[in-house]
Amino acid sequence: RAGSSNLPVDVAKGFATGIVLYSVPACVIGRSLNVNLRRSVALGSFIGSFRGLYGYLTSRDLPPAVEPYKKAIAASSSTFIMLSIDPSLTEWSVIASYLGLRAIRVLCPENFPPLAPIITLCVSTAQLISSWVFSPQDIALSQRNSLAKRFEIPDPSVLLPLRVGTATSCDVMHPSSSCKKHFIRLFVGDFHRGLRLYGIFAFIRVVTGVVKKNLNIPEVLQSWLRSSFYYAAFISLAMTGICTANKITPGAFTRLKLFCHCWIAGLALFIESPSARVDQATYVGCFALDSFYKTFKRFNPALFKNKKLHQMVSVAMWMSIISVLVQHSNQSKYIPRLLSLKS
Repeated sequence: RAGSSNLPVDVAKGFATGIVLYSVPACVIGRSLNVNLRRSVALGSFIGSFRGLYGYLTSRDLPPAVEPYKKAIAASSSTFIMLSIDPSLTEWSVIASYLGLRAIRVLCPENFPPLAPIITLCVSTAQLISSWVFSPQDIALSQRNSLAKRFEIPDPSVLLPLRVGTATSCDVMHPSSSCKKHFIRLFVGDFHRGLRLYGIFAFIRVVTGVVKKNLNIPEVLQSWLRSSFYYAAFISLAMTGICTANKITPGAFTRLKLFCHCWIAGLALFIESPSARVDQATYVGCFALDSFYKTFKRFNPALFKNKKLHQMVSVAMWMSIISVLVQHSNQSKYIPRLLSLKS
């Protein structure tokens, strides 16, 4: 627990930690100096104020009904302070979606249904790909660029004939090759990308295993290959869904039709290691949840006219989500270190 004698130092360290955690990566990727400074101060204030509030609550004799919730109280108060400094953080809908899914996960019992990550990924994939084709404004720019690269569509305007119904999906997605050849091409290309991407994590596991003297090379190799095969199968199955949407289902090519076919890509998660399935589904799911939110917002603009009310709801949601995550910080490797929570 945070010691009251070192509380000012701990608060100052927390403030400095928050500033460094945001400002350094933000400078590297070229974020605006004004935005960088404001958000760095906001994050620093969150970590610093949490350490201060939690240290204060720990040093007091609280009522038995309040005692177990010191973390949640400090977290919600610190979140409010952070969002008061930088209200634009509530617009980080992708981050909010990710944290929300993590909060749901920690609230679930240990006997989490094994098919839940598969179902989540199937629905998420259907939403993302149908949005990418028909409503690209409903998904994050990073996902738009990622899907375009993985589907080998360098120019987004190529998808326009699909939206207006003047071409079939096969004519647009792979005009110079058959479905089978394109499937193989995408699989091989993404498998190579997967080897590079997950090779980084495999290397980290090797280094960690050597340091902790518990290195298991066969396990690391198996995990690396399974993740790479999952990565490749995911986009290839998604391509299959896009192709069959025209060939199997009669009628116009619509977003609903694409949604009903592209869920098949989520089945690729069966290839992934069981221990990694939740994280994979959560990663894709946060972008899908963000897309659902943007789609809902676009079709129901009247509900978002009251900006003050919308901001209040967003702040309350952020406070609730972060309170849940911090209250159950024993399920996280990083939150206790970041917030100086010691058992």
